Amino acid sequence: MAGVVAYRSVNLGQMVSPGVPLMTLEDVSSVYAMVNVKQMDLPQVKEGLAVQVMPSDDEKKVLSGEVSLISPVANQAARVFEARVKVKNDSGILKPGMFVKTRITLGSPVDVVMNSLGYENLEAPVGNITTNDRKISLRTSGKLQKMADFNNIPIAKRGGVQLYIRDIAKVMSGVKDPESISFFQGKPSIGVDVIKQSGSNTVIVADDVRKVVEELKPTLPEGGILAILTVLLFMGNWRTTIISAIAIPTSIISTFFAMRVLGYTLNMMSLMALSLSVGLLIDDAIVVIENIERHLRMGKSPLEAAKDATSEIGLAVMATTFTLMAVFLPLGMMNGITGKFFKQFGITVVVAVLVSLLVSFTLVPLFSSRYLKQQEKRKARGPFGKFLDWLPVPYILFIVERLSVNIGRATITMMCV
Repeated sequence: MAGVVAYRSVNLGQMVSPGVPLMTLEDVSSVYAMVNVKQMDLPQVKEGLAVQVMPSDDEKKVLSGEVSLISPVANQAARVFEARVKVKNDSGILKPGMFVKTRITLGSPVDVVMNSLGYENLEAPVGNITTNDRKISLRTSGKLQKMADFNNIPIAKRGGVQLYIRDIAKVMSGVKDPESISFFQGKPSIGVDVIKQSGSNTVIVADDVRKVVEELKPTLPEGGILAILTVLLFMGNWRTTIISAIAIPTSIISTFFAMRVLGYTLNMMSLMALSLSVGLLIDDAIVVIENIERHLRMGKSPLEAAKDATSEIGLAVMATTFTLMAVFLPLGMMNGITGKFFKQFGITVVVAVLVSLLVSFTLVPLFSSRYLKQQEKRKARGPFGKFLDWLPVPYILFIVERLSVNIGRATITMMCV
């Protein structure tokens, strides 16, 4: 029988009866120490990892051990995990209940830095708050907001001194290294991977992909060109159509510049906003140029017509634009997950229509004063214009009169109700 006295049941000189235990002996040749592992270090702490253990009162005595068990449950308050270290204690230095210090080497310095960057720049759920009628989820706000914040990320302790990123590296703003690159006919392009299912024929899949691509080409017309052709159909004048169409590329290009300043990317939401804006961008220009033509028919010079017509219609054009802003701006100010999706959509539309307003007050009057001619006669523009000119004027007045009477009756009925 051998071991170390772990518990003594009787005192010196005490009388005992047969069968009463005197003391408890324990084998301390192999003991276990409980240590805390930080959440950021957990990926590198594995079972079997070598550990150095020292008594807290004598750090010169170093014993060897290894990690034998890691608790799967974290202490959310301290953000640590509990690990059990098995220590060889042949000399009997360590006793049960003794406090010890541990030293664990966590891989290479590069791995330590990478793990610190990952765990310190993280938003993670930390729990819930439950009341009588609702449940609120809590998340840590760990995302870094500025480049300078990376300098203050803690890395490790060496010799009792806390090391930070600023002590071992220099933080700079750069471009992410490309992981893949695609070329087509010697020019950079966007690659699309088509992966066949198991058991499919590679040749048949490749032929089907080519057929689908050919079928998609005719269904992808340019939205801007369609908008310009629609304006030409109604206005029937190529000069006014071209001047009005200037608002589309000018506003789109200016919106790209604003998106770059705001840090937006070309994604599904921003592209959908640009597609929706194509039809809105030309509205202000059409209203302004129509009023300029009306002043030209009044006998004014192109310069006077452009100046008077723009100032006359300015309030109405601004009201139209600000109404659109009032619709789409709240989408860009939403919070939560929904706001992350619709923020770029709403702000992109607002920027596009603001630029179109600026274009309708600057470029449209400028080009109209130079390229619209005063001597042009009034013509029926487009098939709809010819149809309206074909209708007898008394018939049109009759329709307007009847419509006014009906509207008046409907108003009186609503007031009576």
